[in-house]
Amino acid sequence: MHTPDPIIEIENIAKKADIKLIHYRDSVLHRFPLLFSFLAIFSTASILYGFELIISRIQFFQNYPVILILGGIGVLFFTGMLYKSLGKV
Repeated sequence: MHTPDPIIEIENIAKKADIKLIHYRDSVLHRFPLLFSFLAIFSTASILYGFELIISRIQFFQNYPVILILGGIGVLFFTGMLYKSLGKV
């Protein structure tokens, strides 16, 4: 009588388990894209609103909002130059 090879049996069990568990192996982002989209939007809005509340407490920026705008443009310009100098463009 022929006895099955134990290594082949183990491989067959592993293949069956792999087929059954393929859904759980997918990344959570691919399984729940809407949830992660809402979480990303909520966190971005929370950060922006919190930053707005912090800035609104600073009297200097309330009196001179142009300085805040120019500072933001300056930071964007600086990060753009830094990005370009690192050779990413």
